[in-house]
Amino acid sequence: IYACVVCVCFCFQAEEGKRDLVRSRGLGDVYKRQVMKFLIASFHVRLHYTWLIGFGLITWSLAANYFHDTQADLPISYQWASGAIATLLILVSVFLHELAHAVTARRLGYAVKTIELHILGGWTIFERELSSPRVEILVALAGPACSFLLTILLLSLIHISEPTRPY
Repeated sequence: IYACVVCVCFCFQAEEGKRDLVRSRGLGDVYKRQVMKFLIASFHVRLHYTWLIGFGLITWSLAANYFHDTQADLPISYQWASGAIATLLILVSVFLHELAHAVTARRLGYAVKTIELHILGGWTIFERELSSPRVEILVALAGPACSFLLTILLLSLIHISEPTRPY
């Protein structure tokens, strides 16, 4: 039930009118709750409380399954720490994806109201609607482009850091 409520809340969040629709259906309290607000690169960022639920579930899943299998010789505290660090890196990658949308919009002359991170990912809220299909496409492609570049960077680091194997 909770997951359905969260999904409904975030499906209706994109525009001011849609947020009013969420509030009128009694779901506004779920939408408004947040864990913290902070400012990064002059963008207001809100971390929604549902991300803590996701953080716990992802950390547990990684520590109890993946890191338990791959780090079986290490103490369980290391497995849990590895799970928590990996989960934080997921949050950072989602934030960088949303930041790319925000930076692109700002460079095209659109003010960004806030970047919000929650259990389903994140979104960037603009002060006004994007005016043309070209602008929408540029802003929409900025996030995936950032994610793709981050993937290339991390794969390159993995490749560089692997020890060479004799053939």
